Amino acid sequence: MEMIRKKISLKTALLFVMVWLLLASISLGYWPVNRSEGEIATITHELYGFSIDYPTKWKIDTYGENGYRGNDDLKLQIYRTTLNNFAIFIYQTCATEATLQDVHSWRMKPITRLNREEFTYSRISYDEDELNGYPIIRHIYIINDTKFEEVYIARSDDMLSIRLQAPIEDFDSYLEEFDALVASFRSLE
Repeated sequence: MEMIRKKISLKTALLFVMVWLLLASISLGYWPVNRSEGEIATITHELYGFSIDYPTKWKIDTYGENGYRGNDDLKLQIYRTTLNNFAIFIYQTCATEATLQDVHSWRMKPITRLNREEFTYSRISYDEDELNGYPIIRHIYIINDTKFEEVYIARSDDMLSIRLQAPIEDFDSYLEEFDALVASFRSLE
């Protein structure tokens, strides 16, 4: 009888651990959760005065004044799973009458601090454009095996950057949805 109790206890413990791991993997984004392809939702970040549309198949997190884990400028993150290298970030910082060059300088500071022996930066393009009445700059670059596109926006009282990052081999597969997300950007000011 005692042996049966141990087997039941062991089976119960294993079942508990398996259910816990399954729930943890789903909540952390390691396990795929079926979301409808093509569904679009709008997220409004009242604190920083903007809204965007994004595919609901991706996860989204917004952050307040302290940003995310010490990155005070990170205000919004869109991603598939925490293990995937694809992500879209929106960065914001206060500035009065900033220019697009000011936005570029602000966003390049972390890159210029990289150890050049470990990281290689190469610019692909740097083009001026317009987005919903705002002049913008689209900056595409590569650091090691990751490709980035940043859209720089200067507003009257702050600076914004919308950044796509993905492994070089996957980058182009996200461009259409990134461009739609950028086109949906609306300033609330």
